Amino acid sequence: MKIESKKVDIERSDELVFQYISNLNNFGKILPSQVKNWQSTEDECSFEIDGMAKITLVVSSKIPNNFVEYSASADKPINLRLSCYIDDKGGNQCQVYNEIDIDVPIFMAGMVKKPLQNFADQIMDRLKQSCEAM
Repeated sequence: MKIESKKVDIERSDELVFQYISNLNNFGKILPSQVKNWQSTEDECSFEIDGMAKITLVVSSKIPNNFVEYSASADKPINLRLSCYIDDKGGNQCQVYNEIDIDVPIFMAGMVKKPLQNFADQIMDRLKQSCEAM
């Protein structure tokens, strides 16, 4: 199942946003309050979402100032990718959105779609606030 967040305009350069989201130590600052037991390094993080299993993400791909992808650690039972896209709008402004790609059994898709959509959108709102406060 793929979930695409809303697109947000951030009053910061694509380079600054890329540097911010490339460091998983910063990722914890933009996650919603449902996230518990946060731990991170620059390239890896782990956390729990209320009522779900522990998730470990690693930076798996980067295109400078344009794209960062995080993937679930291979030893976790859930197949998850979180991709962040950055589009330079010029004049110290960029547009950002994310896409969550997660393997969910079809019978659970209806139950998790709305919470995942809210999660993806909240990340974008918090990223905008965090980057513009710098």
